[in-house]
Amino acid sequence: MPVRLVSPLLFALAAIFGVLPDPVVAAQPISRSAPLVVGNDPGGRLRPRIAEVNRLRANGRRVEIRGDYCMSACTIYLGVGNVCVSPRTQFGFHGPSFREGGNRYARFDRWSRIMAAYYPAPVRGWFLSYARFLTKRHATVSGLELIQLGVPRC
Repeated sequence: MPVRLVSPLLFALAAIFGVLPDPVVAAQPISRSAPLVVGNDPGGRLRPRIAEVNRLRANGRRVEIRGDYCMSACTIYLGVGNVCVSPRTQFGFHGPSFREGGNRYARFDRWSRIMAAYYPAPVRGWFLSYARFLTKRHATVSGLELIQLGVPRC
């Protein structure tokens, strides 16, 4: 069950492994000319998504996050740098979870901080103080709330 933030102010003040396969969009060839449009993305494994974001960032490719939702590892796209979001898109954030070995704190903390490094500053603080502790559900934030925090609008 998602947790809904009640206002951008609370979100700013509070300033992953997913279990689904990575969506096809992550496998598209990188091109500087055409933006990568991401939408209705359930997330996926964190390592491949981070590698994709690093490639996009290195190539300067624009990423437009649109559609109804961007969940879990999809939110790492916020770290591309040349990114914009639709005000209607719902973003789902949660902390890292592990299939084996349990959630030992050092591992949990390491991956939480890796994830947070891909978020804009107000999102990073909120994620580290709140959303990373959600591992069986997620916190939902609208694109409009992200825009109000400084993420560019598509």
